[in-house]
Amino acid sequence: MKPGRSVERAFTIRNTGNGALQFTITEGTACDAPADLDWLSVNTTSGTVAPGGAAQIRATLNSTGKSPGRLTGTLCVASNDPARPAIAVTVTLVVLDLPTMAVPESVTVSQPSGTITGTRISIRNTGTAPLTWSIGEAPAQPSAALSSLDPGRQDLLRDGVLLVPNTAVPGVAAFDPQTGNLIDPAFITYPQSLGTTTHIILNAAQDGFLISSQTENVVYSFGLDGTFQGVFAPIGGENTAIMGNIRGMAISPWGTLLVTSATGNKVVEFDAGGNFLRDFITSGAGGVSGPWYIVFRETDLLLAASSGNIYRYDHNGQPLSVWNGDINFPQQMYRLGNGNVLTAAFSTPAGVWELDPNGALIGRYTGVASNRGVFPLPNGNVLTTSSGGVHEIDRGSALVSTKLSSTGVRMISEIERNQPCDEPADVPWLRVSTSEGTTAPGGSSDVTVIVDSRGLAAGVHEAHLCVAGNDPDAPLVGVPVSVTVTGQTCDRTITGDHVGVLRVASGLTCLAYGSTVTGATMVAAGASLHANGSHITGAVAANGAVGIELSGTVVVGAFALSGGTGVISLTGNRFTGAISLSGNNTGSTPILISGNQIVGALACNGNQPPPVNGGVPNTVTGVSSGQCRGL
Repeated sequence: MKPGRSVERAFTIRNTGNGALQFTITEGTACDAPADLDWLSVNTTSGTVAPGGAAQIRATLNSTGKSPGRLTGTLCVASNDPARPAIAVTVTLVVLDLPTMAVPESVTVSQPSGTITGTRISIRNTGTAPLTWSIGEAPAQPSAALSSLDPGRQDLLRDGVLLVPNTAVPGVAAFDPQTGNLIDPAFITYPQSLGTTTHIILNAAQDGFLISSQTENVVYSFGLDGTFQGVFAPIGGENTAIMGNIRGMAISPWGTLLVTSATGNKVVEFDAGGNFLRDFITSGAGGVSGPWYIVFRETDLLLAASSGNIYRYDHNGQPLSVWNGDINFPQQMYRLGNGNVLTAAFSTPAGVWELDPNGALIGRYTGVASNRGVFPLPNGNVLTTSSGGVHEIDRGSALVSTKLSSTGVRMISEIERNQPCDEPADVPWLRVSTSEGTTAPGGSSDVTVIVDSRGLAAGVHEAHLCVAGNDPDAPLVGVPVSVTVTGQTCDRTITGDHVGVLRVASGLTCLAYGSTVTGATMVAAGASLHANGSHITGAVAANGAVGIELSGTVVVGAFALSGGTGVISLTGNRFTGAISLSGNNTGSTPILISGNQIVGALACNGNQPPPVNGGVPNTVTGVSSGQCRGL
């Protein structure tokens, strides 16, 4: 694991004798060398196990503060077993040398129409290896189906949720994909019995759910809010000439719906409207009997079958080979990032099987039997469903916990709507100062997000920055960008170099990001000035202005504002020269002087209300006096 992480692993102490087993657990480098290992701990250090019983021990491995490399320790289990009074359990923690990318959660900008602004963000590397990154853009993808939902449901569908059909409700239960914990036992409630529902997926448009019914022989449609919409396929309802005894489904890479049908031993294809197209995998092709679940890979697909075997087919549905012939009744499969495939085995030999990309056995995890669904948890354990409920098991033989007890649960579906950065595209009003770079371990790289509101209407405009990097845990991160274009429009915009006195006689003058003014800037009564990311060499004076807003701007020269009657905001600027603010009356909104570097005096007098710093102090080299003392 990376530095700064922790993971829990479990092992089981069993008593196969006829007397009580008493045990203690110590840690160290060996059983004869006990020592405190700051990266290793257990949830209990002693206990008693009844004859025929078992005790599960949870070990926590923590890489916080550890350099990349291999750490090895021993958990010594001592007991009153005369045949084996001490057993050494070797524990190995490999701390990986990898980058860890951290980006801001969002970027929020407010500006008039007709100007260009720059907002600085930082890309940080909290890992131990260099981070290489690049930044692209993607338009926002507004969805009426999503925006109409309550905020909690929106977050689940946007960020990811696990859904499991449960005929005991009847309906669909929701679980946390990070922990496996139950979120909502009735995320969807059926209006009536829909038979044995086995699988739920998003439809091709991602504006609703599809749920297969094994006994009703149809696929049902639901809205994202859980509203029942009726039969989706086949059109017209049950038709066993098309399909029957159906199980798992998949949206093909070309956008059609594939449904496994034990009746006819085939896989049936429907279009996005539920119309039958063809038998995608024809009856018994390749020897399949009882098709159950489909997993697409880059050049082939895997098909689990309830009569045994996992088969390979090409993307045209033509058989290639038997991929694995060792599992008697494979049900759901899940392809891991490394290419391995977790497979839920319902009957002997039951458990969750981990198979390599060629179908060879890596391991079999037997915390529960009669396995139906499978999903890998980030802590290394596995979430699986069985005839007894939804469970977390370790990659051994231990049941870690039962998340939901129920006989009616089936396959586990990871529901996560496509994110905007899955389909990057140019956003005309959005760009960045640097599109790629490398950040050293522990370092950060500054990037300016540039927004051009020329031609944008007043209102909120949204897009995403798409930050890609070599952090394996976060290879692509979307950063939402929200730009509020105010009701103001720049009457004049300076986008390059202005030499000489800049006179703002009326209206709103905007100094765009990257612009320069060499000469005095004078703002007359009733006029306004907006500057972002600019450089002004010369004094700035305003008397009776209705608005002065400066951010991220360098001013070399005296700065004096008096008699202002509108918004005055000075944030994140660098001033070289004295600043004076006097006799400004800004109504209910106080003057904001926040996060500036001021080389010179700062004097404020007679302003109503008094200026504030918004909780971000200024750095002042000089005397701060009057209302600005302490800002």
